[in-house]
Amino acid sequence: MFFYDSPAGLFTIQLEDGRYTLRLNGEILGRYHAPHAAADDVYTQHTGESTWDNIPLPIDTPTGIDEWDST
Repeated sequence: MFFYDSPAGLFTIQLEDGRYTLRLNGEILGRYHAPHAAADDVYTQHTGESTWDNIPLPIDTPTGIDEWDST
């Protein structure tokens, strides 16, 4: 599981049923073939969650999954 504590809340990426699920504060935002694809949507602010997607740039966001915390 990967974690990013953002200004909009806690993002998680977790493998579920063969796909990676992206969540913000527990709400499912999408399912992806790879964790880096989900992290890319967070970085580019294309998650479909307006609270996050509309935060004015620049913000200090991990540029890739390797910068997320993991367990």
